[in-house]
Amino acid sequence: MGIVLAILGELKRVYGIYKEVLDRVSKSPGIPVENSTRSFWMDPPAKIAQHLSELPASDDEVLDVIILGSGISGLSVARTLLDDGKNAGDDSNGIKVLMLEAREACSGATGR
Repeated sequence: MGIVLAILGELKRVYGIYKEVLDRVSKSPGIPVENSTRSFWMDPPAKIAQHLSELPASDDEVLDVIILGSGISGLSVARTLLDDGKNAGDDSNGIKVLMLEAREACSGATGR
């Protein structure tokens, strides 16, 4: 009987940890904080960090890919997509990519 109680106690403990993790990943990460840590390579800030392109002129214009975030993953995906057309011998592969960033380019977790 003691072993059964020990197993049940361990299962309860593991379930508690699982529930904490599940609760944490289910929460919204929220919006970026006002005064986040500044990356050393962003001092002085590069002009491209504040680059703002025009959004599509009309609702009829179709985007092929929307990338959320300009960190290492987002930039890698964008470069791969845009380079694929060049490698195929087509200077403008026709892919329309929009990258959205809450702050400066590469200034979030990748920057820290």
